[in-house]
Amino acid sequence: MLATVLALSLAAAPSALPPPSPQKGRPSKKSLAKTEAYLEQCEFFGFSGVILIAVGDDVKINEGYGFADRGTRTPNGPKTVFEIADVTQPITSAAILALVDDDKLKLSTKISDILPGVPRGFDDIEVEHLLSHTSGVSADAGSGYGDELEEAMPRFLVARHHDKAGELYQY
Repeated sequence: MLATVLALSLAAAPSALPPPSPQKGRPSKKSLAKTEAYLEQCEFFGFSGVILIAVGDDVKINEGYGFADRGTRTPNGPKTVFEIADVTQPITSAAILALVDDDKLKLSTKISDILPGVPRGFDDIEVEHLLSHTSGVSADAGSGYGDELEEAMPRFLVARHHDKAGELYQY
């Protein structure tokens, strides 16, 4: 919710933001200083997050603001890990639909054709089922099965609530 408020305040008050740099893609020292001052104001009003501004490999700002955990007053920092969970869904959906639009993927593509380690019994799941929450995979399938997709897939796809993908919506 706070991110929405921040986004709305940025949209409503563009004069609060520093002016664009005269060099395209190269923020000036003055605009970076104004950006940092603005972020400190946002922090005062409750913003929590980490900001990274870089031009290529040249990091201009990489700072934490507010708390990663308000209860323990643990500050945010450049190495703070955020659980973003559902925030990625619309971005992922847009990327997949762009692939569909470019004829690089079909919504009817079976996930077993593109993902390694999909166990038998889950080969009816299509890309569209994942996007529409109708895959039949249990909502409590869990996470945290490591970085190797081929090993994580069979551990994630362990339970189904019904026999066929596309039958039941479950978020």
